[in-house]
Amino acid sequence: MVDADWKRLHPGSIAVNLIPRTWLALRGLWPLLLAAVLGRRTTPNHLMDAVIIGMLLVSTVGNTVFHWATLRYRVHDGRLEIQSGLISRQMRSIDVSRVQNVEIVRNVFQRMAGLAEVRVETASGREVEGQLSALSTAEAQALVESLGGSRAAVAGVDTSETVVQNDLTDLLKYGATGTRFAQAAIGLSLALEAVQWVTADVRIVPPRAFIALLPLAGLGAWLAGTVGAVVAYQGYVLLRRSDGRLAVDGGLFTRRRVEWRTNKVQAVMIDEPWLRRLAGLASVRVETAAVTRGEGGTATAEALVPAVASERIAFVVNAVSALSADPETTVWKPAHPLAILRAIVFAAIRGLVLTSLATWFLWPWGALVGLVIPLFLALAWADSRALAWALTDEALLVRGGYFRRETSIIPRAKVQSATILQPLWWRRRRVARLAVSAAGVQIAVPPMDEDDANALLTALVPR
Repeated sequence: MVDADWKRLHPGSIAVNLIPRTWLALRGLWPLLLAAVLGRRTTPNHLMDAVIIGMLLVSTVGNTVFHWATLRYRVHDGRLEIQSGLISRQMRSIDVSRVQNVEIVRNVFQRMAGLAEVRVETASGREVEGQLSALSTAEAQALVESLGGSRAAVAGVDTSETVVQNDLTDLLKYGATGTRFAQAAIGLSLALEAVQWVTADVRIVPPRAFIALLPLAGLGAWLAGTVGAVVAYQGYVLLRRSDGRLAVDGGLFTRRRVEWRTNKVQAVMIDEPWLRRLAGLASVRVETAAVTRGEGGTATAEALVPAVASERIAFVVNAVSALSADPETTVWKPAHPLAILRAIVFAAIRGLVLTSLATWFLWPWGALVGLVIPLFLALAWADSRALAWALTDEALLVRGGYFRRETSIIPRAKVQSATILQPLWWRRRRVARLAVSAAGVQIAVPPMDEDDANALLTALVPR
């Protein structure tokens, strides 16, 4: 399909975009709003409040209307062209053949209005190259089809083959089996802050209270992750169309659909935390060259298959990337023994530093932290022992971690560069490691013998 005439966004986009744009404006003006609220306690000033609210509304509504009034788009001579601005006009031209992903987003308000947002992602930069919010369903269908996508993607009706479908039980397992140490730490910090607010006269939280908060923080992180998985992926389905394109679709409040071709895949990541492995599950991420951080856009241009049965990992990897890589039958090469020694030494140093700080601030109870140093050493030993790599005719495979195991698969045809890293203390032992890069992806291969590193470099980047 080739459009000679310029088209504009649907008039209803003004209404559906007001809420997210207002939220963005509030985030940007929060210091001013906070000052206004605190100032009311001493010198109420209703006029100032009205001015602030008026500025916020005028700015948000004005920007939204201006965006709708000035933006135009068309598909012409194999290129998506997007024109915006009035005084300072900008014209963005995107070669259709360079498109990595086409993402269709429909939040609650857009679905109610029968609209859809189309995001076109390429491999250039860290912004969404083409973001059209919002179009009517018919216009979105026509645009997606002209970019090589499926008209059924927007309409919500698809006759494609279903590769993976996750029901509520699958998503609950996915959310419940993730390791969320960072979230637990944040939850613990918030809980400690709340205790300090309640007991302002206590300079330091008693150790018993600190210990009691640990399981509460872990439980909060677990519940948040489980609920978040359902909200993000409710109704999840991975589809394979007759023309070979893949698409993922899901979401409870905001439905997102991402489409890609297997020849655009730069890497496939298999996440298997130990709890997930015990449940017989894994998660598969598909990464293309597009890395985006647009307004309201996805953080990375990737597609995630939340829950895959362990015995179907090879099938899903082949479906999403056309690679016949099976991690279970691959002959893995372990990392150099120096990697194990290095991991144990660094774990011992971290444990000693943590024990020293805890002892200093929480004497004498803080000294008990030293009892977990053997655990640190055991974890470091297990994680480093799990480091491995393999090279097949099609791809480079790298596996790392025991408790948070991740397997990375990069097609050999997508490798753009490989760099040998060899610090001074490794050169004397003839040990090196490789950093392998594809478009938007970089993977560190575990330490290995120097000769093996040079041979792998030559295999991946022939001279």
